[in-house]
Amino acid sequence: MAFEERYYREELDYLRQLGKLLAQEKPHLAHFLAEKEGDPDVERLMEAFAFMSGSLRQKLEDEFPEFTHGLIRMLWANYLRPVPAMTVIAYEPKTDQLKVPVQVCRNELIRSRSEKSSLTAQKVLPDNHDKIVSSVACHFTLARDIWLQPLRILDTRNASSLKEGIIDISFTADNNVSPAMLD
Repeated sequence: MAFEERYYREELDYLRQLGKLLAQEKPHLAHFLAEKEGDPDVERLMEAFAFMSGSLRQKLEDEFPEFTHGLIRMLWANYLRPVPAMTVIAYEPKTDQLKVPVQVCRNELIRSRSEKSSLTAQKVLPDNHDKIVSSVACHFTLARDIWLQPLRILDTRNASSLKEGIIDISFTADNNVSPAMLD
């Protein structure tokens, strides 16, 4: 860490301003605190104090991110490592077309369907309860290659306890899908 002179200059200017205020309040000290013909020992003390406080201020400013990151990490962990936008996609295979697993490559663009929905909240649409508004169609790209299996979800069950989280998903395959073909 190289010492920056601006911290020293700012601290020295601040001390001189305080010295002027002190000289106004206590006129018998004015000859010690004068800028031009003041006491050289008082001037050296002010310069030394400005150097020390400037160094301290520079160190605090340099290490401020480390201090705040530790504090933010304890209070609000997701702020420093946000979760990117993501979604869960439900594919419904056409039983006559999908009989073996199919790979969908990474960076494939996925678009949601835009559905019409009726907004009934009066705060959003006063006097227009029946107005139809299009929902936003979202666009996602796949982060990795995925395999689509010719399966359907038969049942889902949350079997979580205090020590572990378990989601039990039961799948079923259509009659024309060979279990040997599945991964």
